[in-house]
Amino acid sequence: MPFLCLFLFFLSDFVVREVVKKKIMKGLFGRTFANSPIFALGYFTNDALTPNLNKKIKKAHQALAEAESIIKTYEAKLAEVEKMKKMAKQMVQSCEALMFKLEKKEKMLDDLGKLFRAPRMDVLKGKEKKLDYLGQLYSAPRMDLLKEIKNADGRYAGRN
Repeated sequence: MPFLCLFLFFLSDFVVREVVKKKIMKGLFGRTFANSPIFALGYFTNDALTPNLNKKIKKAHQALAEAESIIKTYEAKLAEVEKMKKMAKQMVQSCEALMFKLEKKEKMLDDLGKLFRAPRMDVLKGKEKKLDYLGQLYSAPRMDLLKEIKNADGRYAGRN
C-alpha cells in the first residue's frame, strides 16, 4: 500500500508538472514556481478546488453597493433634471403670457396710431380755411404798420 501511494504521488506530481510547464507563462513567476505543482494548481484554477465563499460574497456585496450608489446618483441627477425641466416650463409659460400682453398692447397702440394718423376731412377743411385767412392777412401789406416804419433815408416805407 505505501508503494502504491508513493507511485500515485509521483505520477500526479509528474502530470501536474507537465501541465504547469505548458500553461505557466515564461517570466519570474513561471520560473520560480514551476516546480511547485500545488501553487500552480491553485493559481490556474482560481480557487476552484478550494473555493473561498467569503471572498466571493464580499465581492458580490461590494458590486451590489457600487450599483446601489450609482442608482442613487442617477436618481438624484434625474430629479434635478426634472426640477429644471419644470422650472423651464414655468418660465416659458410666463414668457408666453408676457408676449400675449405685449402683442395686445402693440395692437392697441397701432389702433390708436391709425386713429390719430387718419385724415379727418372736417377738421382739415376747417384748418385749411383758417390758414388761408391767416395767409391772406400776413401776405397783404398792412398800411397802418407801413406808415409808421421809416426807411433809412427818412421816407416812409409805404410810399414809392
